[in-house]
Amino acid sequence: MTRITRFALTGLFAVVCLGIAPAWAQVAESLDEVSDDVELIRQLNQYGLSPDQLKGLSAIVHDVDARRKALADYKHSEAALGPMRALREALLKGEAADAEEEAVQAVWDKLQELDSAVEDAMAEAGKKIAALLTDDQLAALNPAEDLAYEQADEVFANLETAREFNDDTYNAWRDRTAREAGFRAAGESEQKGKEIQAKITQFLDKVRKLKAEAFQEQSDELFDELATILAEAKPKPIREIAEARAAEQLEYLARSERTAAVVEALLKARGG
Repeated sequence: MTRITRFALTGLFAVVCLGIAPAWAQVAESLDEVSDDVELIRQLNQYGLSPDQLKGLSAIVHDVDARRKALADYKHSEAALGPMRALREALLKGEAADAEEEAVQAVWDKLQELDSAVEDAMAEAGKKIAALLTDDQLAALNPAEDLAYEQADEVFANLETAREFNDDTYNAWRDRTAREAGFRAAGESEQKGKEIQAKITQFLDKVRKLKAEAFQEQSDELFDELATILAEAKPKPIREIAEARAAEQLEYLARSERTAAVVEALLKARGG
């Protein structure tokens, strides 16, 4: 366990020892909690989730909350508090405390295990939530223009160096880059992928012929030109890629300790 992690867990342990209930167990009454609920509701409304999708989301975030509860329960337990208290007493008395230190280390190890289980569950939850969404909902989370700029960034990260490759190395890089970027942009449309690939190939060859000074001066315009080419394709995206991108955005729903309560409130309000 790292020094930082240990101190972080120490802080969490201290909060529990003071008898403060975890946020997930509280009714939303403070201004901050109600404000958090409002933002969550706005986001969920934008996604246009059906009652069945909300129920699926509820099950996912409740699983995360169960991991949080397991962590909080252990912090409250005699199994965790007992060794801590024994070490405190031994240190107060100035006694040798090797056995007590060993017992406390076991507590820290258990806390780290339970904390990691929470983190893993939250990361996995993003993927599970993304899998609940329809293709149209996923597309709304992955606008073509945003994806195009991300892909253009990836290409430009290597473009300046690739311009200096010898012919054989450059040609191999160009063909691979154009093929991958074209078909990622076009999703499941093979024909559109080939069209975009051809345009990217022409673009890269044009850029390679520019002198260094011209390349630097025109870099912003060239970036926009490539992004425009990539954004031309707007067919149905590859589901696996769309889910992976959406999962990163949706993980926040699992990280918020208010999500479960908000989803239940939405279901109740809408007769779900």
